[in-house]
Amino acid sequence: MLENIGHGDNVGWCLSLVVATRATPPKRRRAPIQDVNLAAQLNELRQMMLAQQQEIGGLRAQLAQRNQGPPDVEVPPAPVNQPAAPEIPDVDPVIPENPIAPEVPVVPVAVPPAPRVRTPEELYDSFRRMKAPEFEGSTNPIDADNWLIDLQVILNFLRLNDQEKILCASFVLKKDARLWWEAVQIQWDVTQMTLEDFVEEFKEKYFNTEVMEAQQDELSNFRQGNLSVAEAVQKFEQLARLCPHLFSSERDKVRKMMKMFHSDLAVVINSGSYPPTTVADCVSRAVRAEYWVGQNRKQRAKFFQEKREEKTQVKQNQVKQGQTSQQKGQEGPSVIPLIRNVGRSTREIAVLETVAVFYVARKATMLEAAISIPRVRRTNREDRDLNFTLHR
Repeated sequence: MLENIGHGDNVGWCLSLVVATRATPPKRRRAPIQDVNLAAQLNELRQMMLAQQQEIGGLRAQLAQRNQGPPDVEVPPAPVNQPAAPEIPDVDPVIPENPIAPEVPVVPVAVPPAPRVRTPEELYDSFRRMKAPEFEGSTNPIDADNWLIDLQVILNFLRLNDQEKILCASFVLKKDARLWWEAVQIQWDVTQMTLEDFVEEFKEKYFNTEVMEAQQDELSNFRQGNLSVAEAVQKFEQLARLCPHLFSSERDKVRKMMKMFHSDLAVVINSGSYPPTTVADCVSRAVRAEYWVGQNRKQRAKFFQEKREEKTQVKQNQVKQGQTSQQKGQEGPSVIPLIRNVGRSTREIAVLETVAVFYVARKATMLEAAISIPRVRRTNREDRDLNFTLHR
């Protein structure tokens, strides 16, 4: 059939046949679902489509040569018995075991901006406004540690690089500390020094072995004394910060803190079903115990003070009564001396008062007679009685 048709007609007819074949696929009949190997069928379909594409490409090349006027080339006959495409059963699609993973969108990572380089004037103004404390050198490691902590807080707040931190730290070193820093500059290239290196050199200078051993001894022997609970805890924490290796756990720290308090406070703190296990709990109990123990001490002191004042008042009253009785006894025989009536009955008191009246009257009579008798007529016995009466 292709032999009787011209080359142009043959090419056009083939193209129309291929287009019709691709445009109008064969009508699918609904077949029962069978166990068919879909992968094999898909491979066959791909091979058929590749063959058709190659055939179409060859036909297009022939058509182009025909239009350009090349010599006639005998076109090979198309395959007569071309196998028909197998019918694909209408089944549900099967998802392959390893599907191609969808593309994950790339999330851009936020890169922090590079720190801005400050000029020396800007760095000086920023650091000066923070009012950083100066350090002149100290033999007390607590002072050195407090200065170092304050300085690190300021430097971290300003967000400086290592070189700027070293410049600011060295700016506030004065006197002995300045001499130490000049010696460090000889050994180090300070432009390459980090803040960690500065802290290490600083601790090696002001936290040497002898000083740390002294701090350990002070911590082991530290007692509350006349300090309040808040002051004692602050001192204990400062010493403990310098010697953290002395505490194996928080319970060990609580146990050593309990030895610091007064015995009456320690008894109250440790009372109850559950003794303190944390430093915060121990300090909270100590503050409450200090208040109530202080109130008890004030009440006891007030009670004993009142007792002492009462005894003093009684003694003063007795002295006043004795002086009054002495003055009344010198006025005449009607004066009765002071009689201690403690533990005596009313009858005994009356008898004693009567005896006292006669005693005073007799002494007064003897005194009057002695004064009226001339000196030459008085005997030794009368002199003794007179002296005794006058002294009484």
